[in-house]
Amino acid sequence: MTIYVAATDEIATARGMARDAGRLGGAAATRELYAQRYRPAIDLYERLCGPQLHADAIFNNDDLAHPRLTLRPGGRLAENCHIKVAQRPESSAAERLSG
Repeated sequence: MTIYVAATDEIATARGMARDAGRLGGAAATRELYAQRYRPAIDLYERLCGPQLHADAIFNNDDLAHPRLTLRPGGRLAENCHIKVAQRPESSAAERLSG
């Protein structure tokens, strides 16, 4: 099974800037490195390999509080997977016992 983790260019760059600026010599140096090296490398990988076209699942991570999982039609998971999302219980077992 393959999973591709996706985020828009803007969000990925903003997260990288926040994470790396202190280690890479500040915001301007980091922005230039992302524009000149990282973004072109990602573009090349996506163009040559098409990871979203081959992944069984695509995990969109733009919104950290609400990530989205998409199963690729024709992928290994699409036909045989029944994903159940756990619901938060109204109260925990401990709360029910003590109440």
